[in-house]
Amino acid sequence: MKRVLITAGSLVVFFALTVSVAHAQADDTTATAKKYFDSGKILYKQASYKEAIMEFQKAYSLVPHGALLYNIAQCYEKIGDVPQALRAYKEYLRAVPNAEDKDYVQVSINNLEKRLREKGVQQVRVYSNPPGAQVAINGELKGSTPFSIEVSPGKYFLSLTKKGFRPVEKDFQITGDTSLELDFALNEVKLAEALPAPVPAPSPAPKATMS
Repeated sequence: MKRVLITAGSLVVFFALTVSVAHAQADDTTATAKKYFDSGKILYKQASYKEAIMEFQKAYSLVPHGALLYNIAQCYEKIGDVPQALRAYKEYLRAVPNAEDKDYVQVSINNLEKRLREKGVQQVRVYSNPPGAQVAINGELKGSTPFSIEVSPGKYFLSLTKKGFRPVEKDFQITGDTSLELDFALNEVKLAEALPAPVPAPSPAPKATMS
């Protein structure tokens, strides 16, 4: 089956609707995003996939429409970057869970997981709400959420830390067959928990007595 880049359709409609209802400043942002999007389409048709990725990412940073993640995944797959393609396809389905092409995308995901399996690794993706939590695996700091890494099959220990939130610790196991997605909701530390415990006042010394 021929792979088709998402171009017009829902994405252009989305841009048009956004421009029609947004304020002037938002209009400028959306217009700029569409300019990057159009540039990415041209670069894709020219087989300049790395450059197209940069343009689509710029558009996504301004207007995070899920279809752009699909386009980014397509570009990564074209240049043979299996981990990034897999991550982008997965993020596309997170952003657009009821996508019409969900079954087709899942086939692509399965093929990418197979290619990782042939290399003896599999992908782990870690998300947190809110994002920006520090990720450590087996005690080694790796990055911050959203985060992905390719590891050999086995058991691992994960910890998440973020200022103002309770740390999270979890053991996980990954097989060589499919990728793994870990999603955490972080709990805020309450003010009373964050404050240091009060230091008890010293007991008064006993008064001296005359015998």
